[in-house]
Amino acid sequence: MVLVSVSTATNRTIVLLTDAWWWLIVLSSRIRGLLSSGHRFGGVRGCALRPLYPVNRNRNDHARS
Repeated sequence: MVLVSVSTATNRTIVLLTDAWWWLIVLSSRIRGLLSSGHRFGGVRGCALRPLYPVNRNRNDHARS
């Protein structure tokens, strides 16, 4: 019984770690794309910070309701 619980716990931690790596890769690539596109449009800080805080989505939701 102890071995089964330990193996399930390790499996969960492995899954969590792989998910964390996945998200890190996705976010890093997205931030790189935003920074590279920000240079073209002028505001590197604005383009990089906008998607992290979904301000536009909240405004649209409030406008709809």
